[in-house]
Amino acid sequence: MPWGGDDRRIAPEARRPGSRAQYGLDRHGEARPYAPTSARTAAIALSLSVLGIYGTMAYSVAQRSREIAIRMAVGATRENVLLRTLDSALRLAGIGIAAGLVLSLGLTRLLSSLLFEVNPLDGMAIGGAVTVLLACSALAAWLPARRAASVEPMCVLRFE
Repeated sequence: MPWGGDDRRIAPEARRPGSRAQYGLDRHGEARPYAPTSARTAAIALSLSVLGIYGTMAYSVAQRSREIAIRMAVGATRENVLLRTLDSALRLAGIGIAAGLVLSLGLTRLLSSLLFEVNPLDGMAIGGAVTVLLACSALAAWLPARRAASVEPMCVLRFE
């Protein structure tokens, strides 16, 4: 193998020249044309969701800058503001993930025809997707939350 691995760890049918596994065929000899397209679509969907969460949180922080400044003037710490902003973003992400899970569980028959050797109710796949979505949501909300926590109360209150 070109990367220096152990050839014996690869399934025997994948090692044979001209085998079905080398050409992207499943165990029944059928092509898997949806895999690259599905991966690209998933990457685009994840990017759009991250941009949407970032935009929503940035807009929310901009609209609530006076409220945040008043809270900080009254005694809220930067950590409290940061955690409160992240909490609201993750709550919205949690609602979206829950709705997506309900819809995906309802569409298992359609999904099973598009998945390759993965059960639509596979806990590891669903858990991995939920973890990736929550992590991306937290990263997308981090910058607006940090901006909200760095607000100088007197500057904001004087400006408005």
